[in-house]
Amino acid sequence: MIVLFSVLGTALGGALGALSRWKLDLAVKTRWVGKRALAGKPLRPYVGIVVVNTVGCFLLGFLTGILPLLAVLVAGGSTVDYPGVTGTMRFVLSTGFLGGFTTFSTAVLDAWTEVWARRVRAGMSLIVVGWVSGLVSYLLGLGLTALVSYLLGIG
Repeated sequence: MIVLFSVLGTALGGALGALSRWKLDLAVKTRWVGKRALAGKPLRPYVGIVVVNTVGCFLLGFLTGILPLLAVLVAGGSTVDYPGVTGTMRFVLSTGFLGGFTTFSTAVLDAWTEVWARRVRAGMSLIVVGWVSGLVSYLLGLGLTALVSYLLGIG
């Protein structure tokens, strides 16, 4: 039964993640990118995807750190082994929702589009900014769970 829930939950999570990505990308493009601060900038159309992937990396870092804490607090598990329910939640949320939410392939396509248009610096900037912001936000999410663990006296 847990396998069936994992499959259906992952599919539903992926669909909800993709819809959330579209909504956040649209919100960033209409509310922030349209402002004068980014007007005329060559990377303007890509800001939404960078924001989406950065938020997704933060959430993945937070999820990576918080689920073992939930295993300790709720299910009485250890910080190394995920009990069945927590493992299923991890699979559904990380592979499903965040897999649908983040979009590495779109980021690569955006970078290649810039390189193909002979704007190599802009394309390389997209790659560097995407990777660095993703890594930093993942570590911030993980760090937030370390803070939560410390405040709760766990770990």
